[in-house]
Amino acid sequence: MSAPTQRIVLELGAYDEPIIHETLIEAMHTDEEDWRRQSARLLWDYVEATPAQREAVDNAFICLCGWSLETLIERTLPRLDNDAEEDAEEDDDA
Repeated sequence: MSAPTQRIVLELGAYDEPIIHETLIEAMHTDEEDWRRQSARLLWDYVEATPAQREAVDNAFICLCGWSLETLIERTLPRLDNDAEEDAEEDDDA
């Protein structure tokens, strides 16, 4: 990490308000990349990561949203199952 970045991190850490969260949310809302491709890349990189790398990512997610990426993935699986069941029902109706 460069010295200017270290200084900024130390200064941001001194504030009571989560300024970095605001910047992150703004960046997410203004990102022009395809979110599906970005999500796929994130998941692929997570699966291929070492245990230490996954732990670092999980810790970052916990800081940002209160959930690890692993937990978010686990919470998403039932939604995928429901979507697949609904698609199958629509195919049966057709």
